Amino acid sequence: MKKTVGILSAIMVLLVCSFTVFAEGYRDNEIQPYFTGIQTYYADCSISGQTATIIAGNYVRQGYTAGIYAELQEKQSDGTWTAIKTYSQKPNTTSCTIDDSTSIVSGRKYRGKFAFSSYKNGKLIETSTTYTPEKG
Repeated sequence: MKKTVGILSAIMVLLVCSFTVFAEGYRDNEIQPYFTGIQTYYADCSISGQTATIIAGNYVRQGYTAGIYAELQEKQSDGTWTAIKTYSQKPNTTSCTIDDSTSIVSGRKYRGKFAFSSYKNGKLIETSTTYTPEKG
């Protein structure tokens, strides 16, 4: 009887450990946020010499309108980020994009901050905010 309980306990421990490892990997690599109106979006901030380029696009489902708010941010000496240029596309169709370049100071760190939104009948439904890695 003790042997049977020991074997069953060992099997349970193995099952629990294997599910935990699987769930952790799945959560990190496969789960994507679900949006009501937003279908897909992309964002990038690139640095070339003394020019920063912000590129973003937001595509929403039929019946919704898309909006984007973006910032080119510069890293300050205390580690905080300050917006040095802002961009905005107001919602009026099912897609909108931003593609703009601006002069920057070489040797400093920059990143893009992006807020992608969907609207229905003029009312904000959802917003997803993302940041690019720091560049420069």
